[in-house]
Amino acid sequence: MADYRRKQAERDAAKLAEQEQAAERCRTRWVNARIVDPAHPYLARKRISGEGLRQEGNRLLVPMFDPVGVMWNLQTIAPDGSKRFAKGARQKGLSCLIGQPDAVLMMGEGYATCAAARRATGYAVAVAFSAMNLMETAQAMAATYPGCDLVILADDDSHLIDHPTIQKNVGLEAARAAASAVGGRVALPPKEKSHA
Repeated sequence: MADYRRKQAERDAAKLAEQEQAAERCRTRWVNARIVDPAHPYLARKRISGEGLRQEGNRLLVPMFDPVGVMWNLQTIAPDGSKRFAKGARQKGLSCLIGQPDAVLMMGEGYATCAAARRATGYAVAVAFSAMNLMETAQAMAATYPGCDLVILADDDSHLIDHPTIQKNVGLEAARAAASAVGGRVALPPKEKSHA
């Protein structure tokens, strides 16, 4: 058992070292990136401003911070909307806060969803980057901004209910669990009307 614990500790230390090196590369990229072009195809298509982002070539950079404000990773968004995280970088427990929280703080999975909600309401929003990370983001924001009314922006993944292995609405379930954990509320996207 002691041998297993030693090997696990070595693996954990190696992983942390890799994450710290990746974080350093991300911070350098962030510092060297330029101001966002408001005409970037992704921003134009989503009708959002790119607040809080920088740009590297034709890719948007979304910074990913831990609860104490240390940048560990960058999400890149290509003009076609494809997203990537930095190789070897930490993802768990990171978020991107846009705006200064006041009475209300919203949080959701993707940058575009969060930016659109901020555009519509003016409230600050935290990007969690995935359904799996929504709970940790909600808990971190609740601890940091205890006076805020917390609103979780649910991704409606109803199409996954019929998936052979998933069989559940991942986004909605994650949002409900996060809201329940922090005493927040869930906001659902409006249903699209059929044009039949």
